[in-house]
Amino acid sequence: MQLAFERIFRMLVRGLVWPALLGWAAAVWAQAGPAAAGADYRLAAGDTIGVLVFQNPELSLDVQVSESGAISYPLIGSVLVGGQTLVQVQGRIADALRSGGYVREPQVSVALRQARGHQVSVLGQVSRPGRFVLETSSTKVSDVLAAAGGISAGGDDLLVLTGTRGGQPFRKVIDVPALFAGQSAGDDVVLAAGDTLYVGKAPQFYIYGEAQKPGPHRLERGMTVRQALATGGGPTARGSQNRLRLHRKDGQGRLSESTPAMSDVVRADDVIHVDESLFYIYGEAQKPGPHRLESGMTVRQALAAGGGPTARGSQNRLRLHRKDEQGRLSESAPDMNDVVRPDDVIHVGESLF
Repeated sequence: MQLAFERIFRMLVRGLVWPALLGWAAAVWAQAGPAAAGADYRLAAGDTIGVLVFQNPELSLDVQVSESGAISYPLIGSVLVGGQTLVQVQGRIADALRSGGYVREPQVSVALRQARGHQVSVLGQVSRPGRFVLETSSTKVSDVLAAAGGISAGGDDLLVLTGTRGGQPFRKVIDVPALFAGQSAGDDVVLAAGDTLYVGKAPQFYIYGEAQKPGPHRLERGMTVRQALATGGGPTARGSQNRLRLHRKDGQGRLSESTPAMSDVVRADDVIHVDESLFYIYGEAQKPGPHRLESGMTVRQALAAGGGPTARGSQNRLRLHRKDEQGRLSESAPDMNDVVRPDDVIHVGESLF
């Protein structure tokens, strides 16, 4: 009776405990390798795998896949593993050990230690540039871009994909916002080993002069001069949105200067200059012409900046000409305490009796 019990116990141990231990060992073994490898990852030259044969430590080793796609394994020699999944390699090694009479029932586990064969490079303006493993044979541009943390704040909306397809150089420019908006799903192409994804710097425009935030700024698509001025914080107290100058280079590098409309579209590397606010005084003034408009300047102060009336002029015969936001011109008789606005025109009339 006791012998029968011991026999049953040994059978349970062989049938349940050892397979469980083997499964545990295989899990620990697999966790030691890169977590990035998917179930259908196919080995390539440069990859390093770890082979574990249960209860055969002399057959357990780490080995690198050669340029020919093979590994050298004890007892069975060269084993072609290039293009095979880890499960297929496990079966191939186990079959060779079994058929060669080296191990009666080999329990083989294979884990990916280091992936160097199927990698792509992500460069430029991304959060985490570097090399990334193609986890599966269907890894797409969006997958790797997400793994790289996405495009950084200073990155362009366009991504350039380069590589080889069918032995020929391959290049594709991908509109990333359109891709994730579902407008160009066909651009989410499947990647191949050796591909490079590059994100350049976003185009910029420049604003200087009497702007709140002078300097370079990111150029958004379809940005108008009005939006560019707002991005620059708008004019300072001494600046005027009606006194803008646009400097632009053409395809031959020639520089042109113009007075832009607020609805004009800004191009990459455009330079917008915000001039000082001016008011104008003419007629019977000592110093007719344009003058700098100071913050909060009144008509009285503006008249003084113009030197005051001439001997023939009178401060009681002033006319103020002003344009509204729609460009409509109005004329009024200002009070001396009225505040002057940019581009106001003050006319000093003659004294009469």
